[in-house]
Amino acid sequence: MKNITITITTLLLIGFLLSCEDDIDNVNKQTNTGDIRRFVEENMKAYYFWNEDIPKQSMIADPTEYFNSILNKNYDHWSFITDDYQALVKYFEGVSKSSGYSAKYFLLAENSNNVIGFIEYVTPNSPAERAGLIRGDMIYKINNELITRDNYSRLLSLDNYILTLGVLNADKTIASREPSIDITSEELSEY
Repeated sequence: MKNITITITTLLLIGFLLSCEDDIDNVNKQTNTGDIRRFVEENMKAYYFWNEDIPKQSMIADPTEYFNSILNKNYDHWSFITDDYQALVKYFEGVSKSSGYSAKYFLLAENSNNVIGFIEYVTPNSPAERAGLIRGDMIYKINNELITRDNYSRLLSLDNYILTLGVLNADKTIASREPSIDITSEELSEY
């Protein structure tokens, strides 16, 4: 689903970059932030699934900050913006930097700020498989931080981190499973 659900803005950005492939360095030098921000704004308003939720005006000039500020963080966990052309091309070729697992994240309780994740799938020959992760493992800390609504996006985007697995007790407390697991993402091919 992650590979399927991607904003049209990213696709348009690829088209723009591909049209300038031979002269990408000059494009980067000549394009100013205002042009990129306008490009992001126009395309998000036209093509973003949650475009009706985009604020009418924003004073954020930086394109990346602007893009991240208008995402619907309650539902959209797939959209991203990047200036790394080569990584984007690899992403669409099925090669991406990954830990090698997918997980589904939930609030610990309805009125809780704490987030827990359950491993859904572990990619063969991946860092996750080599570290011993299996389907059903519960993640509740990354780098010794409890995962919360406020930090999950930052924690889940790390390339090198320590996972603390846990066991959910009947009273919704969590007991740690030792040892913690060191994970370093690497380029993996999905095909």
